[in-house]
Amino acid sequence: MDAFSQLLNGFAVALTPMNLLWCLVGTTLGTAIGVLPGLGPALTIALLLPITFKVEPTAAFILFAGIYYGAMYGGSTTSILLNTPGESATIVTALEGNKMARNGRAGAALATAAIGSFVAGTIGTLGITFLAPVVVDLQTGQARFTFGLAELLDGINVIVVAVGLFAVGETLYVASRYRLGKDEIVPLSGSLWMTAEEWKRSWKPWLRGAAIGFPIGAMPAGGAEIPTFLSYYIEKKLSSKPQEFGRGAIEGVAGPEAANNASAAGVLVPMLTLGLPTSATAAIMLSAFQSYGINPGPLLLQSQPQLVWGLIASLFIGNIMLLVLNLPMIAIWVKLLQIPAPLLYAGILVFATIGTYGITQSPVDLILLYLIGGAGYLMRRYDFPVAPVIIGMILGPLAEQNFRQAMTISAGDWTVFFTRPLSATILALAALALFGPKLYQLALRPKPDHVPGDA
Repeated sequence: MDAFSQLLNGFAVALTPMNLLWCLVGTTLGTAIGVLPGLGPALTIALLLPITFKVEPTAAFILFAGIYYGAMYGGSTTSILLNTPGESATIVTALEGNKMARNGRAGAALATAAIGSFVAGTIGTLGITFLAPVVVDLQTGQARFTFGLAELLDGINVIVVAVGLFAVGETLYVASRYRLGKDEIVPLSGSLWMTAEEWKRSWKPWLRGAAIGFPIGAMPAGGAEIPTFLSYYIEKKLSSKPQEFGRGAIEGVAGPEAANNASAAGVLVPMLTLGLPTSATAAIMLSAFQSYGINPGPLLLQSQPQLVWGLIASLFIGNIMLLVLNLPMIAIWVKLLQIPAPLLYAGILVFATIGTYGITQSPVDLILLYLIGGAGYLMRRYDFPVAPVIIGMILGPLAEQNFRQAMTISAGDWTVFFTRPLSATILALAALALFGPKLYQLALRPKPDHVPGDA
């Protein structure tokens, strides 16, 4: 009941006219970004991080959460009509959704994706509401690594790194591949209304997808890809018409889309309650918390109840907004695909430059932005993940500070980390996660047959 009363207070915050406007802007912008292939919520939120210097924290996170949820919705549109996943989590949606579109059932595919996203998003947000309270149970002033630049006395701003890696780096990568080919948009056909049979075949996959997506999304490195593929496999096994899979089975759209959106809600649980980002978007949002001087973790619900519960309440409101936006406005979202790519990418770079310069009005930040953007492009080009860089930027200084404190308390005795039960257990689990898969592969490797006559 305490969570329920806190949620009511959250609705009082989220339903103020200004926060409702931020929620609408976030969900609309997020849907539009999700529709545009190659863009995503991490890039968009990174691009908007400079507003944290001007906008009140609750409003900013309502905006960011709306973008995050909206991009999950919008990504299904390109998957179904263009056979191009806007997000990696919508790859599975393209498998059956595009087949449905080519069979004249694009309306039903888009409808089951939107309604499934609403159902799963609502269930996932309920999970945040009742699970988050349960989960919650500088040494010196010496300047380092400044290279003689006063602008680096406070370190490199995490916002510059985030915008450089995600906005600049991703834009350079997508732009470099612009002339590799064009995708054919399948025209929207058929009614947006689902038939009685399609409703019957969709509601169970919606619920199963939500049940799969939320817990996996809450796990470190769980992501949205695993639950979507798992949901697809389960729906194929349970379907009364397995022969339709690969030719346009509606269950193959309903289940994975529900899993996708439920996992998006799950990602917010460890971020808010433990300060652990389990996705690129969560890492960017964590850097926004840092910009406000707020530390997500076990005490966040006590120290910032208005922000947390207002954010959770806004997710319920945003889900309703997204359902209203996505069903009748699909034809409008498809029009976004007609924006010339060079103009789109140029606009992103302009906004990234202006936003970064506006933080401190320092040319050094702009130089860093494009150096980091170039590094981000190379990482994307050669398939190195960029999210760990942001996580390292945020958690690295905290880890170093606490390490140095532990060394001071223990008088430089390194064995303190192995003799304390809690730290020893955590280190053992980390070692198991690092070396366990390789050792398991070695154990399963077949031994070479013995050849007669060998010594």
